[in-house]
Amino acid sequence: MWVAPLLNWSHEDKHAYLDAHLLPRNPVVEKLCMSGECLCGAFARKGELDEIAFWYPETAARIRALEVRAAEAGVPCRWG
Repeated sequence: MWVAPLLNWSHEDKHAYLDAHLLPRNPVVEKLCMSGECLCGAFARKGELDEIAFWYPETAARIRALEVRAAEAGVPCRWG
């Protein structure tokens, strides 16, 4: 069974809940204005990796190294 209890929450609903329960905000979301939990690139846009690199250079370096490995394996892949 798959459950997504927050699926229909608005941005305001989410922030009201966080504020009411004194919960911290995800620092990746605060800096990148997007989820950064998995960094899978499924919805990546051009220039996104440069933005990630600004705040999280080690993560961007790892993604770029994976792009090289993919290309060497004959699977061209570019973030965004």
